[in-house]
Amino acid sequence: MNLRRHRGFLLVLVLIFQGGNALAGQAPEQIFGILGDLGIYGNFGKGSPWLYESDLLLAGNQIGTPYSAADQFMVFSAVGSYTSLGYKINENHTLYAGYGFQHVLEPLASVPTNENRGWQQYNYEVFTPYGGFKLSSRLEERTVNNAGGLALRARQLVQWTYPLNDLWYLIAAEEVFFNLNTVSWGPVAGYDQNRVFAGIGYRFSDTTRAEIGYLNNDINRDFVEDLDVDFLTFNVYVDLTE
Repeated sequence: MNLRRHRGFLLVLVLIFQGGNALAGQAPEQIFGILGDLGIYGNFGKGSPWLYESDLLLAGNQIGTPYSAADQFMVFSAVGSYTSLGYKINENHTLYAGYGFQHVLEPLASVPTNENRGWQQYNYEVFTPYGGFKLSSRLEERTVNNAGGLALRARQLVQWTYPLNDLWYLIAAEEVFFNLNTVSWGPVAGYDQNRVFAGIGYRFSDTTRAEIGYLNNDINRDFVEDLDVDFLTFNVYVDLTE
């Protein structure tokens, strides 16, 4: 790889990881996990500005910390289904509204929890000689099955993709979450969590691509120690846009 040619991406990657570390507080509880995502995207007919997205997410995590390595093992910890409809205003601007359901278990939740969420989202995308740049702003409305109260949360994603050739590409992203109110089942107004991702992708065809990477998820927990999760991620995306 020509490092001089790719120095722009490497600089962005360093800045993203520095930003993630800056938001971390005192030493948190640390666990390892495996995360998989299958996403299918498209539009409603050739040239239609109306879009759809659907994702299925599965996660497994290590439990047993701080016990000995022999007592630690991987367990199924979360499943989520997320669907949204969108409208492409032009090449750079897109609006979405969606609904998601997720079932979360220990160690990502203290008790088994079903969460329902709606969201509204704005995407800005631009392609430059140094890669693709994406900003995504989302507002979420969240409820859970074991407590009352509507939690509002804002999310801001910054993502950078850098083509190595026609098939391979690099990707880096950071997403910051902020709770907008305090509710009885856990969310406290203010900083909620931060996700930093770096990986490599491969295009199998015009419609299908896969990505493998590392995701660090720093989760702020007000009444117990924070949670820091290191995920090995495997993602497959199918784009059926005509």
